[in-house]
Amino acid sequence: MTNSKRSVQKPEDLKGLKMRTMENPVHIAAYKGFGIITTPMAFPEVFTALQQGTVDGRRTRCR
Repeated sequence: MTNSKRSVQKPEDLKGLKMRTMENPVHIAAYKGFGIITTPMAFPEVFTALQQGTVDGRRTRCR
């Protein structure tokens, strides 16, 4: 996960971050389980939301 607040090295580091999630109940529940403040939104809105501070970060694609 990438974000503008701090390095994420362990699950506890996610607590309190405002992260973009897909508009999917399973993803939202999983993020909330880590203590993340979820912000469901469509992908085209992500970069504007990052610039405006609506979210702190997003999940990057796993390869």
